[in-house]
Amino acid sequence: MPRIAVVICHHNRPGVLGPLLDSLRAQTAAGELAIFLVDNGSTDGSAAEAVAYPEVTVLATGANRGGTGGFNFGLAEVQRRGGWDAVLLLDNDVTLAPGAVAAMQEVLDTRPRAGMVTGTVYFAHERELIQETGALLIPATGDLLPRFHRRYDDGSYVDTVAVDYAGACLLMVRGATLAQIGLMDDSYFLYWDDIDWCCRARAAGWDVIAAPAAKCWHRGGLNVRRTTGYHYYKLRNRLRFWKRWATAEEWPGIVAAIGREVATMRAVAAWQQRPALAATLLDALRDAAGGVTGMAPAGRIRELAPGPGRPALSGPVAVFDWDADEEIRYQTLFRVTELLRQWLPDAAINLVAVQPPEYELYLLLRQRNITVTMSGEVAANTIIAPCEHAWLQRDNPCAAALPPELVWWCDRHSNVVSGSQPCITADGDSELAGVLAQLRH
Repeated sequence: MPRIAVVICHHNRPGVLGPLLDSLRAQTAAGELAIFLVDNGSTDGSAAEAVAYPEVTVLATGANRGGTGGFNFGLAEVQRRGGWDAVLLLDNDVTLAPGAVAAMQEVLDTRPRAGMVTGTVYFAHERELIQETGALLIPATGDLLPRFHRRYDDGSYVDTVAVDYAGACLLMVRGATLAQIGLMDDSYFLYWDDIDWCCRARAAGWDVIAAPAAKCWHRGGLNVRRTTGYHYYKLRNRLRFWKRWATAEEWPGIVAAIGREVATMRAVAAWQQRPALAATLLDALRDAAGGVTGMAPAGRIRELAPGPGRPALSGPVAVFDWDADEEIRYQTLFRVTELLRQWLPDAAINLVAVQPPEYELYLLLRQRNITVTMSGEVAANTIIAPCEHAWLQRDNPCAAALPPELVWWCDRHSNVVSGSQPCITADGDSELAGVLAQLRH
């Protein structure tokens, strides 16, 4: 029977440990499990919930070391004790389906070059909706493409395949792989650390595998959403990651893509009267350019106050489709139509499609009361929203009120709509443009 060490990183989240530990108790035919709970500087007493589970060893860090440092603290103890065939990393807010651990262990048993294994991670609030089954790295956007993100599981996603990335919320690591590549890079502190770790494993010759049969449900981190910490670490470490792993040819395009994204985020923050968020985004870029790592310096993380109410808008909308990979097309349309329905709940929305939507996309559009035509003709006074770029006709009375959150980027669409305004870029944000210039060089 394989010996598997389970490392759970926990910080200030009451009520989540019981369901996770119960789901670990329910694992069968998984081998010998030893569970280590890393209390990562909790101050709310929630780690005491593990007292009801005598099989759990609690390791106290004494301070918040971030997600990276918390996992590394547990991994170091596991390595010190030695003798493990595999180590399973889990976020504190996941619950495992029966057989999940055994399904991941089976991949290690049958694939000698499999160094890391993940499964299918579902949203806890909607149990058949997939969060990801591993992910692919997309240098063109400087981002990730989570596999099957926001797709409902219809039973067809069953192939065990190699991926670029597997999240630490559900990640089994072969003991030999851990011994070869070592711990995660502590300098990340939070976010993109597991992505970097997977790249190091792949660079060392190991495969990262997604096994859909291993299932869990993930609530998702909420603690940092009350502050700008989520935005700071995500953005700073995203640039840090790509600076390490992108080629010299890819890097300028990555900076440009992230810059356009941040320009829109800052415009949205200004429109929503949330100066703390706008300032944090700029700080994250500056710190990435300056090589700042680890815990954010004082003053970087700010309270995230809610913005003002959103205005009620109405008016016809045409969403321009484009020829793209089916997965990218679905995920982009999912997000664009979600935003459109939030901002324009009563509008008549039509997808101007380049090809008939596949069945799952058709169901999504029907659910959101979005019609589909194969024609490129658009009536006057219509808001134009191509999938990755949004232009607003100047004569549309709704255009001035539509928020920049609906601006997407795709240069191939730049001449689709005559007389339309361009997308938001860094050109109108002098502070941002200066930092991006520094990053490019």
